[in-house]
Amino acid sequence: QTTNEDNEKKGAVDKTHCSSNVSVEENHEEKKISSSSSSSSSSSSSSKESEKAKANTNTGGLSSRHRHLMVGEMFIYNGIQFRVMKCEPSDGYIRPQSLIYCKGEALDDVKALSLQPVYESLPNHHKYIKSEQFRSEYVAPFFKGRFRFIDHPRELDIDGVRVVVRRTTPAAGIVTELTSIDIQPCIRADEAHQKQEEEDLEMARRLQLEEDEPSNSSGLIYLHPRQEFCCCSLFFFFIERGGGGGERKGNMCYTCTYMYMC
Repeated sequence: QTTNEDNEKKGAVDKTHCSSNVSVEENHEEKKISSSSSSSSSSSSSSKESEKAKANTNTGGLSSRHRHLMVGEMFIYNGIQFRVMKCEPSDGYIRPQSLIYCKGEALDDVKALSLQPVYESLPNHHKYIKSEQFRSEYVAPFFKGRFRFIDHPRELDIDGVRVVVRRTTPAAGIVTELTSIDIQPCIRADEAHQKQEEEDLEMARRLQLEEDEPSNSSGLIYLHPRQEFCCCSLFFFFIERGGGGGERKGNMCYTCTYMYMC
């Protein structure tokens, strides 16, 4: 009996030793698995960081949030369409340090536009091109879907062809699909230059007549739309006219009952 009991005790001890060995081995395996997973995750994160650094190096530190703009480009923000009128340099990425400002009134749509190609600038096989053919081969591809800005007077360069802008309604705006475009017959370069000089002289004469008009009896100043006055010039102008003195307050000029601001 003693021998049997001793054998049973030895067997129990052997079993406990086996179970302890298994548990230890399992723990070692778990440690190996956890260490391998942590090393793989660290390697993947380091690879991701290296990829990000490489991407930043290739793009100059820019991310997808940086927007590229250029002069003449149109973009829509909050349902409002904007046009880049000026950009220094002419194109580049918008950064937090970029200065963005809006100046002037909203651009109008051009209702009517009259164009006239210059004969000398046309290719030899298009010297005697008809108006409708010029519209389909030059004008339509140039304007369609581009939202181009037009002001008068100016010249356009359409695929190497000089095109004179004869008339725009209004004087400046965006050409859309609803713009009525009139194509006039070709004109010689010297004739186009002469017409441009005549238009410039007529405009100068009209401006001179407007500036020479006498002021009205109420003593108000006649301001031409092209003239710009700051508050200081208005202030001293009223002083010289004897318009009741004048009191300057900050960046505003008060004379009589009228207020002008810079």
